[in-house]
Amino acid sequence: MYKLDYQETEKHLNILNVAYHLCLDIREERGYESKAICPFCGYQKLSKIPTLSLNSRTNKYCCTSCGNGGYSIGLYAKVRHIDNKAAFKELLERQCYSMDREKFVISPVNELVDVEIRDRVYREFLGMLKLEQQHKKYLESIGFLESSIEDGLYRTAPKNYIKRRLIGYAMAKKCNLARNTWILSRGRF
Repeated sequence: MYKLDYQETEKHLNILNVAYHLCLDIREERGYESKAICPFCGYQKLSKIPTLSLNSRTNKYCCTSCGNGGYSIGLYAKVRHIDNKAAFKELLERQCYSMDREKFVISPVNELVDVEIRDRVYREFLGMLKLEQQHKKYLESIGFLESSIEDGLYRTAPKNYIKRRLIGYAMAKKCNLARNTWILSRGRF
């Protein structure tokens, strides 16, 4: 597993990310420790006392009232009544929430890279994708000719998380995506 894959996986499996997806009522936050209403015992008694401790450093949870405890995947699995393997897959597929997320900044138009370079990057990306047969049949059924499909560069994004990460990793090797510049072994465009 690449370091980037590990960091991405770690974000999705963080105990606070799991609490966010489970809509837990987080009442207190102190450093790495957060307190929430326990989904196992707190809501049944209609209690507003936060007894569930969430530790984002160790990725563990523990309720001081009912004694339930464990790791983030186990918490998600137990609340959703599924096994840990299914919980792991669901968490990786969900959008990641992070309290430390960076704000997205839109670059002014004058800082954008030349259109030819952006076109090369886009075409390189599309070259890594293929059009699945079911999508090609659909396009043909609504009146697209095979030549129009090829000229339009229609492609299918892979559903598999690992395949998407591999394409992203390959693109990151060829292009400096942070600055939208194209890099080849011979130099820059």
